[in-house]
Amino acid sequence: NVSGLPCAIDVHVRGAPVVLHRYALKSANDCPGRDPARWTLWGVESSGQAHKLHSVDQRGVWPGRWQWREWKVSVARAFLHFRISIDANNGDHCTQLGQLKLFGESSKGALGDHVCIKFVGVWKDEGSRAVPGDETWVNWTRSCGAAFLGDGAPNRDNLKTTVMELASRIAAEGQREGYIALQFGSQCWRSVGPTKHHERHGRIGDRASGQNSNNDFGMKLEEIDGVFNVLGGPWQNAVYHITIPAAGLPPKPACADSTDGFVDYARLTISTTGKVVAREEAKYLLDESQSAPSDFGTSKWNVSGLPCAIDVHVRGAPVVLHRYALKSANDCPGRDPARWTLWGVESSGQAHKLHSVDQRGVWPGRWQWREWKVSVARAFLHFRISIDANNGDHCTQLGQLKLFGESSKGALGDHVCIKFVGVWKDEGSRAVPGDETWVNWTRSCGAAFLGDGAPNRDNLKTTVMELASRIAAEGQREGYIALQFGSQCWRSVGPTKHHERHGRIGDRASGQNSNNDFGMKLEEIDGVFNVLGGPWQNAVYHITIPAAGLPPKPACADSTDGFVDYARLTISTTGKVVAREEAKYLLDESQSAPSDFGTSKWNVSGLPC
Repeated sequence: NVSGLPCAIDVHVRGAPVVLHRYALKSANDCPGRDPARWTLWGVESSGQAHKLHSVDQRGVWPGRWQWREWKVSVARAFLHFRISIDANNGDHCTQLGQLKLFGESSKGALGDHVCIKFVGVWKDEGSRAVPGDETWVNWTRSCGAAFLGDGAPNRDNLKTTVMELASRIAAEGQREGYIALQFGSQCWRSVGPTKHHERHGRIGDRASGQNSNNDFGMKLEEIDGVFNVLGGPWQNAVYHITIPAAGLPPKPACADSTDGFVDYARLTISTTGKVVAREEAKYLLDESQSAPSDFGTSKWNVSGLPCAIDVHVRGAPVVLHRYALKSANDCPGRDPARWTLWGVESSGQAHKLHSVDQRGVWPGRWQWREWKVSVARAFLHFRISIDANNGDHCTQLGQLKLFGESSKGALGDHVCIKFVGVWKDEGSRAVPGDETWVNWTRSCGAAFLGDGAPNRDNLKTTVMELASRIAAEGQREGYIALQFGSQCWRSVGPTKHHERHGRIGDRASGQNSNNDFGMKLEEIDGVFNVLGGPWQNAVYHITIPAAGLPPKPACADSTDGFVDYARLTISTTGKVVAREEAKYLLDESQSAPSDFGTSKWNVSGLPC
């Protein structure tokens, strides 16, 4: 919702360019006068040149609220940037939309296609005014000085980045070819399209005159057919012809070496200490893009003051971390962390050291990944990176973060195991679990019961799974549940046996009724709940888990068919939020969160909301 006309919406695509087939716009919740009535959809080249793809000039496009309308696009060109320019609406001073969707050609077909490079010779510069970019080499732009290390051969990774960037531009502008010119030293130029302006100059041959041995190198780049084998000499350009057979290229992986065990960003929430600078928030550490709606358009985390910390919470099964990766940001090496510790944090708040670094100059380059192994084999739902020092700046920043750990798949086939260990006395009103004689027990699941009958199956399973998750998160493999006739239910994490301080009654509680002898098998749990304790008597069950993780509880226990993944949703609320119990927790499987009272729930004051 914006005020004023004309206005525009710019959409940038990550990865492979898109040939748009259709697009859809949804009206908002109110005020039909704010609906767009005249607009044009454009595909925008990297040069800024815009190509008209579709236009609409019609009042009353959306007769209803929250209503979708869709239009086809017939221009078969690939772009990385689309713009909707709106010139008129239905008469209001504001213009609004509810949602936007793009539908286009998948880049999958292009993933198996390679960029092709062909050496076409060394060409003269004809003096200082005839370098690429001058009027005699029109449509060439300087691109990749960083592709070189000193006056030697190009750096392989930087040169590959240069080629891939050019190939993406070729595809985005609807072309299939372009050129790269490499000159001895740090000169590198590119051109999109079928230009051959270099042919206005004299061709020297396959080697530059006066070049040294470093200029004859021979470099094969992954996913590129052909070899870079020579540089130009001083004022001489080695020209290469770049072609692509399809409109897209595979998106560059965030960590090029491996994604094995990558903990999906949809499972993570992130927060930070320190004062955020220029709206460069912690959430951008979980974003593959290098651009974002921050003050300077950069996707990175940036805070002022030290020490500072990054807290990452995992949804679903706890993670045994094998390694983690951090990417430097786009500028200011003085802001790079230089001394930090990675912690695994229990639900109790106790932190366990997993890894630490104390080294200045960790990242020699910008947007560069570094990775570290973790050898502590404990599962956690909460990780913290506490940073004590950087390279000297008053701000600290990072570009991206990734966690790699033990997949919960191995645990999905493992069952929680339950074993009945007997009925034990309470020894009076002061000796219930939770009292000093039953230390480390907490009341957990009164809601697991319906009246004074047997436990409710679903609620009891939820209780067991919550306990098993706590067991795993705290690095344990066992715990206990005590069930008492009525609504009493208690749990304990770890190998405690405080119930043994009390008298063991046997396998059945004295004076219990038939409802307390039930026999209940729970899905994914080996063993049976078969008895409750009687009044002031606890039926104790031993819970064990064979692996560090558990299957995440489905969002709706009855069915997950067609479940819209939380990673696709954003949520907001009206009403005044109470105790930091925000709407975002409605999209969180956990029952605990960093709210004022530690509960994962939404809570607002005032009605309506």
